[in-house]
Amino acid sequence: IHHDYNRPQIFYRIVKEDINNDSMYNELDPVMLYTSSLLGDSLVQLTPDNEQYAEYFYYDNTQTILIRTNMNPDNDTSFATVMETNFREVHLSTPSLGKEIFSQGLRDSLRVN
Repeated sequence: IHHDYNRPQIFYRIVKEDINNDSMYNELDPVMLYTSSLLGDSLVQLTPDNEQYAEYFYYDNTQTILIRTNMNPDNDTSFATVMETNFREVHLSTPSLGKEIFSQGLRDSLRVN
């Protein structure tokens, strides 16, 4: 729960799918970041289903967070090995799915084959 933001809110880490079929929802599955009001309503997904939330950095002067996620570019059945990271920006005054900071083209050019 974050009261220090201009728009106080709750953050949630949510796992929707057991992608590796180990009958557990854990860090080997995609973990999404969500937010809601302090009353728990207006639940909004901030990271996509196919990425794993890792951490975020808060910027008070712009009331934004920069979210770091792990990606699974091979689409295998686990996030056991971090193959690639991604960064998304979210404005806390109007939370929505985070805007990617780096384009797919840039990520492709940086990827080691």
